[in-house]
Parts: sequence; C-alpha cells; structure tokens
Amino acid sequence: MVVRIVEGYEKVEEVKILFKEYVEWLNIDLSFQNFSEEFDSLPGKYSLEKDGRLYLAYSDDSLAGCVGLRKIDIKIKEKGEEKEITVDESVSTINNEQKICEIKRLYVKSEFRGLKIGKLLVERLINDAKEQNYDYMVLDTLKTLTTAISIYKSYGFIEFDPYYFNPNADDVTFLKLKLK
Repeated sequence: MVVRIVEGYEKVEEVKILFKEYVEWLNIDLSFQNFSEEFDSLPGKYSLEKDGRLYLAYSDDSLAGCVGLRKIDIKIKEKGEEKEITVDESVSTINNEQKICEIKRLYVKSEFRGLKIGKLLVERLINDAKEQNYDYMVLDTLKTLTTAISIYKSYGFIEFDPYYFNPNADDVTFLKLKLK
C-alpha cells in the first residue's frame, strides 16, 4: 500500500465526493457553517490565492481522504491575557498581528482508517502553515471523534474556548496549535 497526498485544486469533483461523504458521515446539519456555499465554490476558501490548502489522499490508486486549510480572522490571546475572540468570514487578519488558519473537513473513508492517513494529512497542513508563516492553527471537532482528537493532541494541539458560534458547542472540542 502506497499513500499519496496530492493537491486537490485540479480535482474538485473528487474533493466534492469526499466532502459529501464527510457530511453524511457526520450526520450534522452544517448550514451554520455555510457549507452549501463552501461546497459550490470549491476550492474557494481553500485556494492558494486565499492562503488556503486543499489535499486529497490516495491509498494506491483509491481515493482515501481529504483535508482543507483556510485563513480565518480571529484574535487569540494567551493565558493570563484578557479574552478576546472576534470572528469574521473574510480572509484578512486583525491588525496584521496574527495570521491564523483553520483545519476543515479532515476525513478518511472508513475502509482506509487505521492506515495513518489522517496523521499524514494533518502533518502536511502543519508544515504548510508554518511555511506560510501562520501564527496559530485552530479547529473544531466532535467530542465523539476521539481518534481525531488524539491525532491533534499528538501534534501539540490544546483545548481552548469556542472561536465561533456553533449550535452544537456542547458536543464539540475546540483546539489550537501555536505555530511560532
């Protein structure tokens, strides 16, 4: 078995297949994240022009997984500092002080789980984010996705307060990774 990670910009139809499977698998209404608009405009927020990334994973020649990274506009304060979290769907940063990205749509098809594909995708995004001079990487994931949470924490992600409105916040873990 050979796992390959490739850019998804020229393979939008394959990305859409996996994004659709991902949403069906989650079994959660993602309209609060404007998922339909995101889906219809792919690569959209994940495009290189918007400082994003979009990857597909293949196991041999079979489509196995995907992940996206997008630039977001929030302000993260460290421990002891007054809490300030603001969110804007634009791709600008606040006062150009912090450049923050978000991992989205990490998904590995069930038949390929356990092959470390999720770890490879996360590792690729962390390396890309560092190369792009992001200060932080953030994400949210369902508390029931313990394997994903373990992967994130193995790379140094820590839990923090919600950084955007999520109607399912009680069932979600919010994580951040300081990159600099």
